[in-house]
Amino acid sequence: MNIFLRELKSNRRALIIWGSALAVLSFLMMAIYPSFAADAAKMEELLSAYPEGFMKAFGMDKLSLGDAMGWYALEAYLMIILFGSMYAVILSSSILAKEENEKTIEFLLAKPVTRNHVVTSKLLVIVGYLLIFNAGVGVVTFIGFEVFTEEYSRIELLRLIVAPFLA
Repeated sequence: MNIFLRELKSNRRALIIWGSALAVLSFLMMAIYPSFAADAAKMEELLSAYPEGFMKAFGMDKLSLGDAMGWYALEAYLMIILFGSMYAVILSSSILAKEENEKTIEFLLAKPVTRNHVVTSKLLVIVGYLLIFNAGVGVVTFIGFEVFTEEYSRIELLRLIVAPFLA
């Protein structure tokens, strides 16, 4: 019995839903950027009225909403980190707990596999799905930057795309 392939197959739908939702969110945020960049001076003027502590708390003292990287970091990246973390927690907590809920743990442990093999297979599925998830969202984000922005640092964008997996 190949636990790894079974888990890949059974969790595929959640990966597609979560990944496509965040990829679309990232793409739409980048689609909004050109119209927002045209009025960036007005937004900077509005933001100057906020207290300094508020600006520091959200990193707005170092980033500008008029810049493509600042826009992405302040608007889309926070959502990707938040919802991507939620997906990772839901996936990792449910992948082993579902065996108990579906009453299949007794059947699984009666097979000639060790508990370490079961847990390792499920852990590899989690890592694989998180790699696929981040790669998919990252590719769509890169496409959004290429389509909707003229000038940005590709290395900075690559760092932002890789950072959620390392966190």
